[in-house]
Amino acid sequence: MSWISRKFLNMPNDSTAKAVCMATLVGVTCALTVSATAVLLKPQRQANLEAFRQQRMDTMLSSLPGLKDVLQDSDADSLQSLFIDLNTGTAAEPALIENFKAQALSDAENSAADTYTLALDDSIDIAGIEQRPNLIEVHLLQKKGKLNLLVLPIYGRGYQSTIRAWLTLSGDLKTVVALSVFEQAETPGIGARITETAWQQLWAQKQLHNENGDVALSVVTGKAGNANEVDGISGATRTGLGINSMIQFWLGDYGFAPFLDKLREGEIPMRAS
Repeated sequence: MSWISRKFLNMPNDSTAKAVCMATLVGVTCALTVSATAVLLKPQRQANLEAFRQQRMDTMLSSLPGLKDVLQDSDADSLQSLFIDLNTGTAAEPALIENFKAQALSDAENSAADTYTLALDDSIDIAGIEQRPNLIEVHLLQKKGKLNLLVLPIYGRGYQSTIRAWLTLSGDLKTVVALSVFEQAETPGIGARITETAWQQLWAQKQLHNENGDVALSVVTGKAGNANEVDGISGATRTGLGINSMIQFWLGDYGFAPFLDKLREGEIPMRAS
């Protein structure tokens, strides 16, 4: 080997054979170095990826008032936040999302441009919101690549105020995990009780649809009588009706129904993030 090494080193520097050998040697050395580094750093890279995913999950959880405990208990391992085009039920194009966000920032109180909102006439505006954004962000929590929880923002007119809430569905898209009201100005001690933990816990395991497949989830007067019903709050009938109306709207054709249909049919691919 020493004889071969001396002969190689004594070759002229402009020798084609020496250049080819050096290039091969450098290439093999670099390949071995890269491979060894990748193997050695794989655990650290995986740990960094998991930390990044957890950070995203924590950020999302902190942005969804009233849902932290529910979502942490879900044991989900990844999050996909998605802007949905409610007109088509599909994921919105990136350019449209950027324009939508810019419009919201520049014209937060009057975003009535047809590109970004849909004016609702009285015949379809059962939630009392007057206009609906064409794009809205939803959150899909996944476990091992399958949908675990779906978080939908819903809002509508109550008795004295606009009620805003998160409706969380299980991966079967039929079962309620939670209804979390995070904004309201209903009558203190009466309608405002919709923010109480005890009442919100009544929504867990309720079913969206009746045996005919119609959206039947609702707050009733008095005690619930079946898997679609939630106990009403004494004296807060109109607040309950407002919640029913916003559920019917947002789970209907002008809300999330087209998106939910595509999700059930597998047309919205699960993507780890």
